[in-house]
Amino acid sequence: MNVTLYKFTKRQNSTAQPLPSSGKSFSCQLKDETSFINPVLRFDPSGLTSGLFSPSAYNYAQILYWQRFYYITDWKYINGCWECTLSVDVLASFK
Repeated sequence: MNVTLYKFTKRQNSTAQPLPSSGKSFSCQLKDETSFINPVLRFDPSGLTSGLFSPSAYNYAQILYWQRFYYITDWKYINGCWECTLSVDVLASFK
């Protein structure tokens, strides 16, 4: 699955969406036993670009396959992989 990560800020009750060109696309996997509304994504180090991956650089995500935008609510480093927990941004997703 591909996900686009962004550094994006907006008001809480806004329908704003980030510009597609401002994001960076990554390959990831869904963690087992996750949900559609609050998915957990696992980023394998081999799927990340060369150099250091800094999760603090990203706070927003888009999963094109599901046609949804998500806030990134948490980052964890587990067994050599980065995992991020997402929460759907309903207003931006259904704009």
